[in-house]
Amino acid sequence: MAKRPASKTSAITTKKAKLAPLLPSVPSSTSTAAFRVIAGSYEHVLYGLDAMFDSAAGTGRDAHMEPVFIFPAHMAAMKTLAVGGRYLASGGADEIIKLYDLKLRKDLGTLHAHNGSITHLSFPTKQHLLSSDSTGTIVVWRTKDWENMATMKQKSSVQGGKKGITSFAAHPSGKIALSVGEDRRVTLWNLMTARRAAVNKLPLQPTKLGDPLSVAWSPSGDRYAVMFDRHLVVYTTATQTLVGGVQSVSKMHCFVWLDEERVVVGHEDAKIRVWNPIAPPGTEEVERYRGVEIDAWTGHRARVKCIERAPSLHINIFVTASSDGEIKLWRVGSKIMGEDNKGGEEEEETKEIGSFECGNRITCLTVADVGHVEKLTEEVEEEEVKTEVESDGEGEGDEA
Repeated sequence: MAKRPASKTSAITTKKAKLAPLLPSVPSSTSTAAFRVIAGSYEHVLYGLDAMFDSAAGTGRDAHMEPVFIFPAHMAAMKTLAVGGRYLASGGADEIIKLYDLKLRKDLGTLHAHNGSITHLSFPTKQHLLSSDSTGTIVVWRTKDWENMATMKQKSSVQGGKKGITSFAAHPSGKIALSVGEDRRVTLWNLMTARRAAVNKLPLQPTKLGDPLSVAWSPSGDRYAVMFDRHLVVYTTATQTLVGGVQSVSKMHCFVWLDEERVVVGHEDAKIRVWNPIAPPGTEEVERYRGVEIDAWTGHRARVKCIERAPSLHINIFVTASSDGEIKLWRVGSKIMGEDNKGGEEEEETKEIGSFECGNRITCLTVADVGHVEKLTEEVEEEEVKTEVESDGEGEGDEA
């Protein structure tokens, strides 16, 4: 596969410019941010909210979100967001990728390589960004200089058929990825060679299920799940064996893995449900297995469009967003997490601990570890100072 030439993007040309912050500093409380919630909207607006725990102990019993930046980021509806280290990438229906520095709140520029709406973004490693679009193209970007390293093309199962990619997911190893889309198949990509490795058909007569909407690996990478309109199916990675699924009356809009055997799903009826999709051993006709509903969280007033797990080592927090612009924080109770619910074992039920009204229709969501971003930024700044000193020394020697 031939590599595309490097794209001359504004991200490269603006790095040396002194850019104004995206939003003047907003007065905040003395609380330290636990993580940052970043949301994109149909109205093109990008939100950055710092999640603050109100209790000194930081047990997550109550929290609130304070705005860090709010600004129009795209010329059309936003569709996807991704965080990698200090960088934030956003994509939308305007066919471009915008890049930002989370620590400095700077606009780093724009990446151009797609001829369709950007459907998904992901940082599989610190060195690379992956982007997909509605024409079936996946681009591999190098974060060092934002060069377009390779382009992978999805092929339709029939000549002239649809091939747009709706979602993809990089394996925890960072070496392979899965994509799903309008061709109603699962494609395995080798990220080491930037080539398609395998294509697998989906079960249950996909024409009745509609197009797959999302795909995600389990935390270990030993399984993956594919979500449809009202169905979710689970496969083993090693053998591609169907091991379970979920069938729901209410439409599904988003999901994340809770652990190796459970998923958390956002539904059309404004509820968030915890499901166990894994069929018991000996189950006949696994393709008909409907899954077991374990719990349901209520609080949203409109369909739940996005869900993410917060990067916290002490408590289990989930972030959700609904189409009416409301973002909520949830602390998962011991009823769900059991002994894994560090810092909150005394609370049995899952509880809403904070919310923020955006006022726009939220379409995408991600979370960032604020502490990790700050640490990485300090390392980068130290390296830049060291480089400048070495460069100055070499220049003086040449002049002498």
